[in-house]
Amino acid sequence: MKINLKIFPAFFLIITTLASAQENSGIDTVKINEIIIRANPGENITDSWKRIKIDSLLLSGKKILNLSDIMAESLPLFIKTYGPGSLSTISFRGTGAVHTQVSWNGIILNSPMLGQTDLSIIPVAFADEISVECGSSSMHRTNGAFGGLISLNTKPEWKKGLRINIDAGTGSFGLWSGSLKAETGNNRFQSVTRLFYRRADNNYRYLNMVSYSEPVYERRKNAGYNQQAIMHELYFKGSNSVSSLSVWAQAADRNLPPNILLTATAPGENQIDAAVRAIFCHTEYYNKSSLDLTSAVIYDKIHYINKQASINSLNQSVSFISKGAFETKLNSGISLKIALNEKLNIVESVNYDGLKKQNLFSLTGIARKKIFNNGE
Repeated sequence: MKINLKIFPAFFLIITTLASAQENSGIDTVKINEIIIRANPGENITDSWKRIKIDSLLLSGKKILNLSDIMAESLPLFIKTYGPGSLSTISFRGTGAVHTQVSWNGIILNSPMLGQTDLSIIPVAFADEISVECGSSSMHRTNGAFGGLISLNTKPEWKKGLRINIDAGTGSFGLWSGSLKAETGNNRFQSVTRLFYRRADNNYRYLNMVSYSEPVYERRKNAGYNQQAIMHELYFKGSNSVSSLSVWAQAADRNLPPNILLTATAPGENQIDAAVRAIFCHTEYYNKSSLDLTSAVIYDKIHYINKQASINSLNQSVSFISKGAFETKLNSGISLKIALNEKLNIVESVNYDGLKKQNLFSLTGIARKKIFNNGE
């Protein structure tokens, strides 16, 4: 019997096709409905008349953080930071850090020497309200900033009794952080004390693949920091007035680490920042008008030490601020405001020859009328 071997490939192909068809005849595909994802547009931070307020519930759970941390989490802003505890500045609307002002109860905190504010040494616990105003929208609060204004405000709760709130946290690489807020008083007087402490070693482990012939694991050196701050506030409420006195003192001792590709030398670079701020505010309320009077003194110190380079740079500044504003509302829905601002800056620095003084005076007139009710 003679068998034709040429038919075997064709026969095998037919059998395989039939088997595959039988397998595919069953239901092997499950059809599901499409998934629709919807989202509302986010906050437009580029709007020159936009005001964004950080939610108070979010603030209450972030008391052990600094200002740069909370803003990076909650707002679409670019925070330029050099690591935990190191310099942090803000940039939005295409501007630099010197174009953004930071205020505390209406007083600008920007350094008269640098023109900017380090957000990493401002505790969230020292503010009851934090808001951001873009561009020209901040003119009715300060003299205005090209980029915008970050407002930190404190306010009392006119309640009787003693109230204490404590927050604490810990983390990797020697991180410890804590805050305390103690309030006492009645419906006419309130005393508020706030404390803040934060430290870290920052001695994390990394792989150095450049400095040696073979990759070597090393620990980050000279990157630790230590921060302490205290604020005490007194509030007095009259029949048609509110007065307050607030004092804020803080210090930060920070080591400045070198590039991780360079071998750290001992002793390394170090910077000490210290500040004392005092504000007295008095507000009188009339039928449709109000008068605000504010006086403040701000002391700032930056001490940079680099023993390897024989650098010992001490820079100090004192600012005396006086402000007055009168605002009234007309029957037509128009509000008028006239504000005076006087600021004297006195700077002593190793970079200058003797004391340097700067006297700034401004007179501002504002007329506003709300046409559309957009919820702001």
